[in-house]
Amino acid sequence: MIFDNIEANQQELANLSEDFGKIMTFSEHVKGTILHKEDTVCNHLFIIQKGLARAFYYKDGQDITAHFALEGTSITAIDSLIQRKRSRYNIEVLEDSSIISISKGDLD
Repeated sequence: MIFDNIEANQQELANLSEDFGKIMTFSEHVKGTILHKEDTVCNHLFIIQKGLARAFYYKDGQDITAHFALEGTSITAIDSLIQRKRSRYNIEVLEDSSIISISKGDLD
């Protein structure tokens, strides 16, 4: 009985993994690439497979880092992605990186 649940959960995980694989886009980016530009609506969630990225904004002519994303973590302009409004943030790749992106439409 308990093993039936484990087997069912393993199948659910396999199905979930397959579904996510269908909506993921894999790409390579060089240092300095802007994944998302300020004053636009963010349409993607980015997962850092290899490399490093940051979210930053400008204040009084200086760039201010708000968040770093290391390997195995995600980054997006969350306010923009959810509320569908233009973002004040830029998302920049800080070193050559392998990025997984998932579009807002696929997340819905």
